Amino acid sequence: MENYISALHKIIPKELQVLKRRYRILNAVALFQPIGRRTLSDKIGVSEKMVRTETDFLRKEGFIRSSGTGMALEAKGSHLLDDLRGFMNIMDGLVTVEEQIKQILECKEVYIVPGNADVDEETILSIGHKAADVLLEKVSNNDIIALTGGSTVHNVIEAIDYVDLSEKHLTIVPARGSLGRKMAYQANTLVALLAAKTNCRYHLLNIPDNLSQKALESVKEEPEIQETLDKLLKANILVYGIGNAYKMARRRNLGIEVVDDLKVKGATAEALGYYFNDAGKVIYASRSIGITMDQMTELKYPIAVAGGYSKSDAILSVKEILGQGCVIMDEGAAKGILEKVQNIN
Repeated sequence: MENYISALHKIIPKELQVLKRRYRILNAVALFQPIGRRTLSDKIGVSEKMVRTETDFLRKEGFIRSSGTGMALEAKGSHLLDDLRGFMNIMDGLVTVEEQIKQILECKEVYIVPGNADVDEETILSIGHKAADVLLEKVSNNDIIALTGGSTVHNVIEAIDYVDLSEKHLTIVPARGSLGRKMAYQANTLVALLAAKTNCRYHLLNIPDNLSQKALESVKEEPEIQETLDKLLKANILVYGIGNAYKMARRRNLGIEVVDDLKVKGATAEALGYYFNDAGKVIYASRSIGITMDQMTELKYPIAVAGGYSKSDAILSVKEILGQGCVIMDEGAAKGILEKVQNIN
């Protein structure tokens, strides 16, 4: 296939540029709909005149529709977008990069979306949509799905359309206690939202981070908490984010002394309340109740999500827990990983 792509670049280079532009516009409309032309132009960095020309074509062909609230995808456009994704990933070289990253991380599956989430909102949403597709594809009857909190996992759940999965008898639980002060990003909130979108059962875990050990042991005895923990211990699918150590430490209000200690120990990554150094060693664990590192090796399918060049160090640092599941990232993160591995070698 790559030979064919190379030949196409040689014989119809301008046409392929048009294809890339129209594909990107279709994808952006899908992510931000309803959206106006000017806003779309700002989002993807294409002139408003060019956006007008291309969206006029896409509307005439029945791929998008326009209304007073903005442009949105027609079913025909959604199907076209799905059909093009694989080809566009090959054309952009992402399939090759996915294989390289898979070998570096030694994990089961890697999916890479175009762009860099550090600078591009479109990319952040694309990661969420891809992870949502993977999650819905992997669930099977009687699965227990655990979710962490955080903005990236929030994007995953937001990307899921309403679909009745009640016949699968799924149960959705938080993977750990609360995260930060923003209610929309807390695990309990995301669990309830996913349950509402899929018509599935759910349990909540109403325990904040960093309680004293004595308080944690006490709340564990509460019947409602114990019921959730029993389900959590049996979780077989997990959706979780990979974060930068210091940003996550501040969000969890760990305190200056802990943050300073993390710096001394060379913390680079956070996942599931655990903090890792660049050698992949756990150097600190938040006081909370949730999925443990031992459970990570027993999960049927953990799904990690992370985006941006700035996350490349963090992703490499948690390599040991990525094995049997998948990682969904963007080009920015993948580029950073490749650069760092090349520098090491």
